Parts: sequence; C-alpha cells; structure tokens
Amino acid sequence: MNFTVLDELNWRGLLHDLTDREGILQLGKDHSFYIGYDPTAKSLQLGNLIGVIVSIHLAKAGLSALQLFGGATGAIGDPSGRSTERSLLSREQLDLNVANHQKLISSYFERCGVAVCFVNNLDWTATVTVMEFLREIGKHFTVNYMLAKEHVKTRIEGDGLSFTEFSYMLLQSFDFLYLYQYKNCRLQIGGSDQWGNITAGLELIRRKIGGSAYALSFPLVTDAHGKKLGKTAEGTIWLDAEATSPYQFHQYWLNIEDKDVIALLKMFTFLNRVEIEEIERTSSLAPEKRAAQRRLADEVCTLVHGEDATEAAKKSAEVLFGGTFEGRFRGRGLEKIASLFYTLLILFENLLWLAHPKNHFRSFPQLVADISTLIEKTARSRKEKKSLSLISTTPNCESTFCLRIKSSPS
Repeated sequence: MNFTVLDELNWRGLLHDLTDREGILQLGKDHSFYIGYDPTAKSLQLGNLIGVIVSIHLAKAGLSALQLFGGATGAIGDPSGRSTERSLLSREQLDLNVANHQKLISSYFERCGVAVCFVNNLDWTATVTVMEFLREIGKHFTVNYMLAKEHVKTRIEGDGLSFTEFSYMLLQSFDFLYLYQYKNCRLQIGGSDQWGNITAGLELIRRKIGGSAYALSFPLVTDAHGKKLGKTAEGTIWLDAEATSPYQFHQYWLNIEDKDVIALLKMFTFLNRVEIEEIERTSSLAPEKRAAQRRLADEVCTLVHGEDATEAAKKSAEVLFGGTFEGRFRGRGLEKIASLFYTLLILFENLLWLAHPKNHFRSFPQLVADISTLIEKTARSRKEKKSLSLISTTPNCESTFCLRIKSSPS
C-alpha cells in the first residue's frame, strides 16, 4: 500500500485511531478492507460520506474496497452512540434501504474512478442457527470483555441495553471473521464510535483462527461549536436527492462558517494540499467573497449528486437571490420550483389564517392572484423586464402549479 496514505489521512483530519501502523502499511493490492453501513433509513446521511471518502483514499492507495451493507445487523440496530434502542424495521424495508444505499455509494466510487465491491452480511448470517452462532462465535467472548466496551457501559448506566443490542458486537465481529477468511480482508475502518465493535472483531480473529487483522477509525465530524455536522434546525442532511435536494445540499455547504471551512475542505474533498493552501490564502485576504465555501459546496455536491445537479443548484440560487428564470431551467427543474412555490403559498395561507382568522383571504385563488401581481410589479422594475405568472392546473387552485415564463416588451 502507498506509504503516504496514513500521513495523508492524518493531514486531512480523517485519522482518529489505528491499531498497528506498520502492519497496515504492509498490506498490499491482494488485501481488502471494509466498512459497514446499516440500512436503518432509506438514505445515507452526511456523516456516512466520511466513511466513503476514507474508503476511496485507501482504494487509491492500493487496497481493494469492500462496502458492507448490514442486511443482518440492520435488523438489530447498533447501540453505539445512542441512548435509546432503535425501532426494528421489516425485512422488506431493510432490503429497499440496502438497494438504495448501494446505488448511492456506487455513484460516488464511479465519479472518482475507483473500483468497489459490495457485500451484504445477510448472505452469510441468514443460514447460521442460534446454536451454531453461540458455539462458534459466542464462546470466544466473555461477558466481562463485552461489558468493558464504552458504548455498552454508557447504555447500561442510562436506560439499559437489551440482549438484542448487546449481541450486535458479536454479529459485527462475525462479519470481520467471514471477510477475513473469504475476501482476504485484513482491515476494518469506521467512525470513532465504532472502535469497540471493530476491535472486538480483531479479538475474534485472533482467538478463533490465530489471525492478525487491523483497525482504523476516523473522527465523528463536528463544527467549531461541537455540533454534529449534517444536523440542522430543519433536520438531517441526507445524501439522497429525494430527501435533501441538491439545492439544499449545496446551500448547506455555502453556509459553513469561516472557522470550519478549511478543515472541511480537507476532509470532504480530494483537492490536494497545494490547492487547499491556496484557497486558504486567498480566502483570508477576502473572506467576504466566501471563495472557500463556494469551492467546498461545488466539490461535495458534485461528488454526491454530479456536475449537472451542482450547476442546477447554483442556477437555482442565482434566481432566488436576484437572477431570472429564463433559460436557466428545463423540465423537472422548473416543476420542482413550482412545487416549492406552491408549498410556500399553502404555508403562508395557513399562517395568515392562524394569526388573523377574521381577516382570512376569501379564497386561495385570491391569494395566488395577489402574490402573482406583486411578482409582476417587482419584475417590471428590473432592467430585464420579465414577468412570471402562476397558472393553476385546476379551476379551484388546489392542485399542483406550473410556472410560465414570458418576456415583457422592453
């Protein structure tokens, strides 16, 4: 493996802990590493992107990348980093989530030109009986060893831990053993909150087959205020465009604070050290231009959603913050803006009704007409005179709306 990769990860702030630096660096192209994703939601979230990025760095350094989906472990739920037990999902929902996660991650590796192999731990777990699991896996762990893990102690001291969640560590260890034996996997990576589960896998491999394996963790990303990245007042930032639109995703990165932006450029992009240092230098001279935030938003949005989606997100911002619609959107892009505008109108009407029930608009169409008139008056005052009209697709104005663009005579 490329000997500089660990130094690269450390410079980027992507290295939290590892078990044996020299052992990891001795791994070659015949070896693989893995990281796991549990399908507890339809979409991956922003925090999962760090695992993908570290995987791509390691793959570029010469190791084979395995991306594991927890069709089995997801049915239980990882207790790490949680104060309460997860709700159990149906097999159908888990399978749908796995398929969507694989589609997302596949696109990230493809955009980086890196090969990847996907595995699902349900494939080697589903046929194992309880008796076999207890004899072959459970016997290698003492209760004392498991209780000493930090995430277990935290839950026991809080609201408690079910046997189902307590057994999660054994299932994840079984994954590492299986991949060690059948996929020549020697390294498991994960977030720092996974360290207890990861090192348990090392212990199982050592005890059961006398093998040597390694662990590497990356930090959980927070901002300068200690707030977990990807969590906003409006909710979670998801990687699926249907859950968080490319426009919202791009805007999230544009609003990163100056004190965080360079660190996040290192972590979330593949720009090299010279490029990032130049961005840092120019941004310090003119921070009001937010050049670093713009580059960060473009790079991460392109990785997650592609170049076309990034350009559309930027054009959306131009329209919303002072540009014009004409020539900027086609097809579904325009429909989505119309849908958003319609939703805002519904919200506005309801807020008015709650605040002033006696002065409520006579009808929703009247509200639409009033706002459309206001938009047209504003448009006439611009140098490029455009008018925007909101056209209802049904007589009662309670269905979806479309936007019509037309040029006004100058």
